[in-house]
Amino acid sequence: MAKGNAWTLILIVLVVGVSLFCDAQELPFLHFSGKLLNDLGEPVSGAHVQFWQTDVNGNYNHPAERSVTLFPDFQYFGTSSSSDDGSFTFMTRRPGIYPSRPVTHIHFKVWVNGSDVLTSQFYFADEDTQYPDSLILELEEVVMDGGSVTSIPTFATNKTIVVDLGFGGDFGPVTPAQPAGPFYPVVDFFQFDSNMVNVTAWETTSAPDLSDSPVTPAEDASVSPTASPATDSSVSPTAKPTTEYSVSPTASFGIDGAGASSSSLVDVRGTLNSVSVLTLLVSLRYY
Repeated sequence: MAKGNAWTLILIVLVVGVSLFCDAQELPFLHFSGKLLNDLGEPVSGAHVQFWQTDVNGNYNHPAERSVTLFPDFQYFGTSSSSDDGSFTFMTRRPGIYPSRPVTHIHFKVWVNGSDVLTSQFYFADEDTQYPDSLILELEEVVMDGGSVTSIPTFATNKTIVVDLGFGGDFGPVTPAQPAGPFYPVVDFFQFDSNMVNVTAWETTSAPDLSDSPVTPAEDASVSPTASPATDSSVSPTAKPTTEYSVSPTASFGIDGAGASSSSLVDVRGTLNSVSVLTLLVSLRYY
């Protein structure tokens, strides 16, 4: 009986370990290409776009998320500066979901001249949500430059954000606002880059694990970060060099996903969890 108990314990540890490892590795990469325009349809340069999201397990890096395990190789929030033509990019992973809100989403903010001009969220077309088209992301599978093939799929998407800056224009539709939610980062991350899948030593020391920190009054969606970006929109904040990355799509696609097919993603975690539960039940059967 003691020998059987030992093998059961070993099997459980292996199953849990494999499941956690696959959770960390199998979430698809997401390359986001965006363009920021004002209400006249003109590009907005020098603006700051911020993303924050969950990891594969549906956890945020936030003090309100207590007793959760965070992945050290994932940057839970990042900032991208728009160029002269209004373009900006992010490299991240598809977010996980959590029980209280089982819809995949990415939070974002737009800052222009030091002011928060838009807070909203992006959603995914393959989940058939009822949100406006201007917030829906169409995905297309791509391969990284160099043609390397990995077991982790990479998807590309693009979207135009239109913000009303009060110029009296009627270009649109203007991107609608959405609630910030309670998990806007409590640290200043304007100097964090937009490559959220490559955490540097600088970012590790600048944004420690916040899961055990005291909860601060960040529940109000209007709460701003500890510091705002430079008021001159032509000046980007001082930041470390950004890691370059690019992708080559398997087929071309237009702005806002025009001509791109919606890709249904396989829920690898669900499969692994099912296998884990079955294995556990079998092991307990012989306990």
